[in-house]
Amino acid sequence: MFLESIFSSPWFLASGIDKKILLESLDRHNLNYADLFKEFMTAIARAQGKRKWVEKTPWHILYIGEIQGVFPNCKYIHIVRDPRDVALSVCNYGWQTGSFSVQRVLVAWKWHLKKAERDFADFNSKVLTLKYEDLVLSPESSVKRLKDFLMIRLNFNHVKNRKNGIIKSGNSAYDDKISGISSSPVGRWKKRLPLHLQSDAEFLIGDYLTKYGYEMATSLRPIQSRRWLFLFMAFAYSLLKDIKAVLFPLCRK
Repeated sequence: MFLESIFSSPWFLASGIDKKILLESLDRHNLNYADLFKEFMTAIARAQGKRKWVEKTPWHILYIGEIQGVFPNCKYIHIVRDPRDVALSVCNYGWQTGSFSVQRVLVAWKWHLKKAERDFADFNSKVLTLKYEDLVLSPESSVKRLKDFLMIRLNFNHVKNRKNGIIKSGNSAYDDKISGISSSPVGRWKKRLPLHLQSDAEFLIGDYLTKYGYEMATSLRPIQSRRWLFLFMAFAYSLLKDIKAVLFPLCRK
């Protein structure tokens, strides 16, 4: 049943990997998901003439301990984006709706970033933190940092000349017609985020904006009742995460 569910999944079918070849490299008597995943990703890399592979599910930031246990020699590329642009994209996609949707995204962003910092603390040498803005505004220097960190042969022209994927088609939460590497999503909050929400953002996450080198845009502060509300929102979110971690240790979203 385990293998059937894996082999019938849309992700496996889209890979084009022959399951018979994959099974030949596995110990059928001591099969577990970790071994299957390793061999699956290695097979995809091998089919494309590559020696290394990358997995980029954002929610995996919540499972660093488990990942480190299964892949003790792996490296982590931690990409951070201006949370005000993150909030705009999340809300525009409809992933967060209702009252105080922007503020709730900002609270969640800071909580997840703090958790990542704690989890990475024991092996900082294996973590490269890149700002999204640097990736799109200075792609050549960013690629060089990646190359040096991963100790692989990689140059910007090789990345730029890829014939498929998001690098060619573009990807935006808005209706922007972009292709390839575009700077148009950078700083979108300056035009689209109302001044009172900019003020709320700086109250909620101003310390992390400064820590990661993002500019502060206003000297305004939310009124006291809103400040108390935001403090409660942050406390409640953190408490809910702690309760879920105890009751449902594998369900951390």
